Amino acid sequence: MNAIARLFSIIVFIFVITICKGQDNCNCKPADTLRQTIGKYYNSGKLDSAALVLTKLKQSTNKACRIVYLDGLGQIFIAKKQFADARNYFSQEEIIQDELNCKNLRIRFYNTLARYYQEAGYRDSVSMITLKAITLAEEEKDWYAAARASINLASIFQQEQQLNKYLQYSRKALSFARLSKDTVILAAVLTRVAESYFESYQQKKFIEELDSSYLLATECISISRNRPENLLELSDAYSKISQYYIVTKQYNTALTYADSAIVVCPKGIFDFYRHQLNGYSAKSEIFFALNNYKAARAMADSAYRYALLFNKQLAIQPLNIIFKSSRALKDFERSSAAQEEMMRLRDSIYTIEKTATINELEKKYNQAKNEKTIQELSLQKKIYLLFAVVAVLAIGVVGFFLRQQSFKHKQKVLETEQRLNRARINPHFFFNALTSIQHLILQKNDQLAIASNLAKFSSLMRNTLENTYNDYITIEQELAFLKQYLDLQLMRFPGKFTYLLHSDDDLEIDEWQVPSMIVQPFVENCIEHGFAHIDYTGHITVDFLNRNNQLHILITDNGRGFNKDASRTSDHISRAGQILKDRIYLLNLTLKSNASFSITERTEKGVSVAIKLPAIFKNSTH
Repeated sequence: MNAIARLFSIIVFIFVITICKGQDNCNCKPADTLRQTIGKYYNSGKLDSAALVLTKLKQSTNKACRIVYLDGLGQIFIAKKQFADARNYFSQEEIIQDELNCKNLRIRFYNTLARYYQEAGYRDSVSMITLKAITLAEEEKDWYAAARASINLASIFQQEQQLNKYLQYSRKALSFARLSKDTVILAAVLTRVAESYFESYQQKKFIEELDSSYLLATECISISRNRPENLLELSDAYSKISQYYIVTKQYNTALTYADSAIVVCPKGIFDFYRHQLNGYSAKSEIFFALNNYKAARAMADSAYRYALLFNKQLAIQPLNIIFKSSRALKDFERSSAAQEEMMRLRDSIYTIEKTATINELEKKYNQAKNEKTIQELSLQKKIYLLFAVVAVLAIGVVGFFLRQQSFKHKQKVLETEQRLNRARINPHFFFNALTSIQHLILQKNDQLAIASNLAKFSSLMRNTLENTYNDYITIEQELAFLKQYLDLQLMRFPGKFTYLLHSDDDLEIDEWQVPSMIVQPFVENCIEHGFAHIDYTGHITVDFLNRNNQLHILITDNGRGFNKDASRTSDHISRAGQILKDRIYLLNLTLKSNASFSITERTEKGVSVAIKLPAIFKNSTH
């Protein structure tokens, strides 16, 4: 027994030494002394100086230091918009990351890659990498990295115009930044959260959100003033406060802050062009509001020049001020030129969007490659954990088992979400609907019917695509969607069936929500298979009912039921049932609810589908 105890102690000692050694390999002490200097140069726009400081780590034999060196150079080349060079450094860093497999270094690598993908326009990859970074950073309590990752994800939702999620992740980033006690990341997050509140105010007109934007920008100024490493955030905060005073029509104060936003920016540095653009845009807006059109146009000219230097897509707002100011000054030639340039720029942006669509396959390839890398890292981690299991015996076995269960659970969620993303209305329906419209054109030449049905068809396609990417929609939207779908089916099968869509009077259909595309697969099944080869008029009823603050959805038809020609209907019923099963699974997982459904054959004719859902309200936190 004593021999076994001594053997166990030796194994544990070796394991602890191995762990400690791994932790030492994950640190770069020289980088800790250089980090503040590098950040100071980088945030003040002195990129070459930051790169020079980084070279002190170039010859280090410590792999963690080598990672810091390559990561820093990659970020510098992102700032210079030299993406090919940045990608080269990240590829070298990735090899060393795989060798060390250190969580703290991996988190920062994810965040840097997220910035690279965002600047290069790969939004899908940004979201995937950033979510991984947030999860890992929270596990490690690396609040700096968690704040950085959360604000990156907030930027994606801002670009996608998903305001609620933009606000959600901005606030989350702020809570992480305060926990980090790092003034650099806190200042950066404060300006972004201030911007999210200001955008929310512009849409909802809640004065509390405008005040919150002002207070956060003021806090950023208080911690950034006299700090060279925070110049970018200081300029941004001045612009935010200038916008506050423009909205409240305190134009003289707004002008002072706009000037401050410009003055603090070093000249000739790329990263500051956007802030100089914001400052001059604010001044042009102020002068235009004061009817000083000549000064407004001069400021807009300056803003336009910086927009062309930074990102030509941002030049539309300055051009609009030039257009309106020139028209007020009766300089119609300049006004016309500005309007033509705006139209040309909008066309070029459309072209850029089309080009991005053409490159979608390349984006998907990069996303798949990144996912494979993460899975390989997980595999390495499992091998390491297996060694730990052997070392610590029963405790390790339990830990490994729990980790495997968690991984399988996540995989199941991912597979379910992928199946739902592939779920669409049967493509044969769209083909047959177009054929029916073609018949109207060739045979009846009914212009009004053609136009009406084409409008319904295009609206249905648009709603189908939008609903696919929304987790929830209101009952009102679901009823409108079902009506469009059923009306187009009636165009294909005139007189074949009737339908009734009903909701309880005490249901606030513009507030209650349901998972998108949850009813349509069964309605499609009723029409395509339940009513096939019947010699009477089919009927479909869809009821939305409030039962004890639960939503019950009842779908019934008077079709053939299950047993008649089962070989033709079983596949489609299985497909509809699988879609609903996936929806219910994700809903119960997300809301911790007990949603359920059942499919039964009616005593008379047809099939009945009963769905029970929890009460989900619009704008609520699920």
